[in-house]
Order: sequence, then C-alpha cells, then structure tokens
Amino acid sequence: MNYTIIHVCAGDHVLYREVYFNPVEAKKRTRELVREKSWMIDGGTFYFGDVDVKTYTLDINVTSLA
Repeated sequence: MNYTIIHVCAGDHVLYREVYFNPVEAKKRTRELVREKSWMIDGGTFYFGDVDVKTYTLDINVTSLA
C-alpha cells in the first residue's frame, strides 16, 4: 500500500502538510497548492510569496533497516 505525503515549504520551514492514499488526488492537490500565494502560520501570522511543494511517495509494506 502506497501513500503520498505533501509538504508545503518556505525555505527550511514546513508551512502545511497533507497525506493522500490516492496518487491521482495527491497530484491534483499538489498543483492547487503550488498556485497559492498566502499561507497562515501559527497565531495569525501570514506568509506571502512562492513556496516549494514537495511530495514523498511511501510504501508501508517496505521496512527500513535504519
């Protein structure tokens, strides 16, 4: 079983994250998030500008030796 984690980042800070089990929905949502220009951070603080949207596809049937 695979799932996709989406991280919206500004520099080294993760502003937002989501998890999807459907890769088609994850790809669609990634395209939407790239277009966003304003992000609410904790306590009513806002970030305005471009962000990096990173996606990670993970297989929960594979174990790590780390």
